[in-house]
Amino acid sequence: TTDCTSSKPCNSYYSWLAATAGGKDASGSAVTGNGYNTAYSICPKGWRLPTATTEGVSRDNGGYTGGDFYRMILGYMNGATSLNRGYYDNTDPNPFYTNAGPGTTPNFLLAGRYISGSFLNGASSGFYWPATSYSSTNGYTLYFYSGSVYSAGSGNRRGGFSVRCVLAEE
Repeated sequence: TTDCTSSKPCNSYYSWLAATAGGKDASGSAVTGNGYNTAYSICPKGWRLPTATTEGVSRDNGGYTGGDFYRMILGYMNGATSLNRGYYDNTDPNPFYTNAGPGTTPNFLLAGRYISGSFLNGASSGFYWPATSYSSTNGYTLYFYSGSVYSAGSGNRRGGFSVRCVLAEE
């Protein structure tokens, strides 16, 4: 459904390990360090999870430049000059997120999250997993709400967040 509310889920929610099909690199070792990407995901063939950043260039407020999420924000913000430090202050008339559902641009739903048995923040924020590890217990996240979009937040790997697959480059 696309009818997100604060108490009604509108998307599928995955732990980071489920989204990354086990959180392993190409050799089968667990990905635990900051900035490392998993080799696998739950995305269909020809698609993959986006990256948060692999460059490790830290900016103020916990943001990073680099990675697919950062480039997505740049693209959807139509070259907005206020994007820096890995986050965008929502002053542009074309918001990054929508609650209008499929067929709208850019179609990132305010899907909220599922944490410790509770659905939270539906219709007010969105949380999406990338393939990028933050630490042994956290993964990077794309996080947004009415005021800002963060390309490199972090969340506990056990939390239930959404995924958004991107076309794999060959």
